[in-house]
Amino acid sequence: MLHPPDEQRHIIRRIQRDYVAQWVDFLSRVCPELDHTDALLTVHGVLGMVNNVLRIARFRNRPRLADELVAFSRLLLLGP
Repeated sequence: MLHPPDEQRHIIRRIQRDYVAQWVDFLSRVCPELDHTDALLTVHGVLGMVNNVLRIARFRNRPRLADELVAFSRLLLLGP
């Protein structure tokens, strides 16, 4: 289904917003020096990076991809 009905689209968007909000809340607790906008931008950046890497077939076969994504995500979320 390329275009779900409006009601389903609204449900999906609400679930996505709630998911991002949970990560923003977590990051804000771990890094209280980040304001809400910085935490939101960081979370969206990490989720975008992970989602995009997983869409590239040749990367999905890397033996240590999960470990690499965890390391990259930790670096992006928490810094060096």
